[in-house]
Amino acid sequence: MLDIMKNESMSKHTTFGIGGRVGLFVRTDEIKHVLSFLYKSENVRVIGLGSNTLWTDYDTGMVVINYVASDIYIDHGMIVCSAGATISALLKFCVEHGIKGYEFLAGIPSTIAGAVKGNAGSPTQAIGDYVLAISGLVVENTNLAGTELFFDKIRTLAYELNGGKKHDDTKLSKTGHKTNKEKSTHELTNNIKSIKKISILRKKLLFSYRKSNINDNFFITSVFLKCDFGDGEQIKKEIKNQINKKIATQPLDKKSAGSVFKRSQKIVPALVFEQMGFKGTRCGDAVVSSKHSGFIINEGKASARDVLLLMSHLADSVLDRFAVKLDSEIKYFD
Repeated sequence: MLDIMKNESMSKHTTFGIGGRVGLFVRTDEIKHVLSFLYKSENVRVIGLGSNTLWTDYDTGMVVINYVASDIYIDHGMIVCSAGATISALLKFCVEHGIKGYEFLAGIPSTIAGAVKGNAGSPTQAIGDYVLAISGLVVENTNLAGTELFFDKIRTLAYELNGGKKHDDTKLSKTGHKTNKEKSTHELTNNIKSIKKISILRKKLLFSYRKSNINDNFFITSVFLKCDFGDGEQIKKEIKNQINKKIATQPLDKKSAGSVFKRSQKIVPALVFEQMGFKGTRCGDAVVSSKHSGFIINEGKASARDVLLLMSHLADSVLDRFAVKLDSEIKYFD
């Protein structure tokens, strides 16, 4: 399938419900064909479900590819997942076939590829522990990923968005957003030779807390996972327990990008934010969740500017009090 939308708002395609318009939004299950025509562009981005992402408010000429191939099957004792398959689909497959070990992923809104690239999981387990290999396409001269929001980047972006002024708190009046009528930079030139298909075995993959060594120019097409069998009813029960725990403690019914900041060796951001009284703190319609202070939610018409200013306020406060620099789990696309 190939579905192409022009001047599409990214607010429709992210769990935050935030983002300006992009030049092209391409939904496809034939990724090599699409990338072969777009590889020269430096303005290509790839998404799955749009979770763990924050998109600029400005309109851009960006090309966004949404890969939706979603096959899941067992082959040679491994679970084989197409990159566009969702975590919820994987868990349903595990219940149907009595495959244990993946219950900890319940409630994570992600595709398999996104989960592997960011090594998604719980505080004690991560999907990287179960990956046997990945296959995909290496694309030259193309940026397929967003920007990692480390502390200094968060602070710089917030400073720029606030008109070059340092903010002392989050009681900031909203201003109109400028329109960036940036011209589209994509070149529709067919260059299949510049796209190489390769596989990477587990011994060459490195996973750590919420990250991997998978390069940004490597587009995952398939993931190969461990396959250990257990009791289907027990697996189903544990998945339900995990989801119920998250419903009780996380704002899953609100627009958000998931947990905002990574844990450090010294602090757990959500616990610190709660101790510092940040629940309910807002900038525009971006609000620190009163249910779980590790989440920033969109209460209506929050902008990327609102979110970045609020993130900067939280990170600066933690730095001032605990001398710890926080890094975000969210990728920023501009």
